[in-house]
Amino acid sequence: MLGLHGIARAQADAMERIDALQSLAEKDNQRSLEQLQALGSALGVATPYPVRREYLNALMTMQVDAAKLDAAQETIAALLKLAQDHQDVVGVVLATAKSASLMALAGKSEAAVAQLGTLESAALRTADPHKIGR
Repeated sequence: MLGLHGIARAQADAMERIDALQSLAEKDNQRSLEQLQALGSALGVATPYPVRREYLNALMTMQVDAAKLDAAQETIAALLKLAQDHQDVVGVVLATAKSASLMALAGKSEAAVAQLGTLESAALRTADPHKIGR
């Protein structure tokens, strides 16, 4: 039982670190982005899925805020694949919504709206829609 407690604690520690870096990003996005990327290099396939999803979600947001749009696109694609591999509707919604946001930033509003339209049924199928904004 102690092993499960250790895994849960490590997951909580990683989530707390990601949350702290998201707070830091409000004051110093570049520094926060660098620290988040360093944290990401320590995450591996053994890292629990919720931590990897939260990491990628935070990373793509910070990349967009830092105007690193090509990197954000790569992160969005990674999150989408990870979410699809785990049959996670929330992760798919997060990635697709951020992708639509980038389309809008690029002046492709109609395509962004169309992409967001595809999310409605997925969002409605989500067991806990409040997690979508997490």
